[in-house]
Amino acid sequence: MTGELLYFAYGSNLNAINLNCWCEERGLIYPLGEKVANAYLPDTRLIVNYSSSFRRGGILNIKYQLGQAAPGALFRVLPGGWNVLDVKGDTAQMYKHLNIVALTDDGREHVAVAYQIDASKTSKTFAPPTQIISASSGKQWRLTRSMTGCSQR
Repeated sequence: MTGELLYFAYGSNLNAINLNCWCEERGLIYPLGEKVANAYLPDTRLIVNYSSSFRRGGILNIKYQLGQAAPGALFRVLPGGWNVLDVKGDTAQMYKHLNIVALTDDGREHVAVAYQIDASKTSKTFAPPTQIISASSGKQWRLTRSMTGCSQR
């Protein structure tokens, strides 16, 4: 296991354009440093079980599911970046930190933090917005600012 505490990103936080735009609009620093590797969260699955008026649909969450593995990526976090991720995740109201061990393609284990929506806030599943599906595929799409819901500057 590596000793550095990493961030396990999934969903829209895999979309650098979307995350950067969100930060710019709020005057916050971009929180993520170098991508360490694609990773999987064992015994966890991705689920859309929270409705977001901002995203106009459901948003991804992680949920325990024996035998499944939720895909994502591990990132180093820049100085001050954890505070930005906490603001984006609204940790006072919605998301909570989840200490996890993620697995990379080379079989190594990495200690990391993931964000999980507080179970008291979730309900049935919802249809995810298109940009979440694109971000979750692990591909960096060539999206314009308007396609990500960011204002034009």
